[in-house]
Amino acid sequence: MNRLKIEFAYQWEPLLISENRVYLFPKVITSFMKRRYKYPAIYRWSVFKKKPEDEKLIYIGEAQELCPQRINGYLNPDLSKQTNKRIKEKFQD
Repeated sequence: MNRLKIEFAYQWEPLLISENRVYLFPKVITSFMKRRYKYPAIYRWSVFKKKPEDEKLIYIGEAQELCPQRINGYLNPDLSKQTNKRIKEKFQD
């Protein structure tokens, strides 16, 4: 039996709306974001009740194009995209 051991390191980075401002859902997508995040990504959303200190939900996903395609899918879900609609509802809850 052949085995392949793979290790990788990662670090979650906040999505920025400008050079030094963090993006918070459901703010609009900026031109800065479109330039900086137009690539495939594994992403994590931290969803808080009201404040970052509150209990939170974590949602991890992957996208062929993080911005604007994936983020826009959550902001304006297509009627046929049930997952996007469900996630948007969770975020807004």
